[in-house]
Amino acid sequence: MEARTGLRQATDSSQKLAEEKASLEEALKKADLPGNDEAEDTAILRQADLVDRIGELEESLVEAVQLGFDRAVA
Repeated sequence: MEARTGLRQATDSSQKLAEEKASLEEALKKADLPGNDEAEDTAILRQADLVDRIGELEESLVEAVQLGFDRAVA
């Protein structure tokens, strides 16, 4: 039962991370062009921050899936 609970939690966590990743990727697409009131440098920095955050989410997703797998196998 603990393995199922752990796997369910890892699955829920990975789903939330995947949704947040998709949301950030969509925001990244919108942030590609500078807004009317911002310099191009500001837009590039914002885009770089989003790319970094997406990388962090991908790492978290892998860790969550690995944890769920380890618990299911144990």
